[in-house]
Amino acid sequence: MDFIFGTFATDELKVVHHRAARQGGVQVLDIFIRDKEDRVCGGLVSVTYWGWLEVEDLWLGSALRGQGVGRRLVTMAEAEARSRGCSRVWLRTFGFQARGFYEKLGYYVVGCPPHEGAVGVIIKA
Repeated sequence: MDFIFGTFATDELKVVHHRAARQGGVQVLDIFIRDKEDRVCGGLVSVTYWGWLEVEDLWLGSALRGQGVGRRLVTMAEAEARSRGCSRVWLRTFGFQARGFYEKLGYYVVGCPPHEGAVGVIIKA
C-alpha cells in the first residue's frame, strides 16, 4: 500500500474559493492511498491556512478500516501541517461517523448543530 501526497482535479476550484474566502495563504494538503492496481482506495482531503489544518474529507475503503490506516493519514497530515506553521486542526463530522476515532487522536467537540445525529465541529489545538 502506498501513501501519496496528491491533488484532486478540483484543486483549482478549491484554491480559488479558499483564497477569496481567506485572502490567500491557502495550501492544499491531500493524501491518497493507492492499491496495487493504482486505484485510489482512501485518502484525506484538506487545506492549510491561518495556522490551521482544515480536514475536509477522510475516507477509507472497507478493506482498509480497522488497521490504523486512518490514524496514519491524520498523523501524516498533522505533521505536514506543522511543517507549514499550523498548530491547530478543525473538521466537521456527524454522529454516525468517526467521533470516537478523532477523540482517540486528541480531538474534542466544540460545537454541535441542533439536530439528531450531529456532532458538528471537532478541533485539536
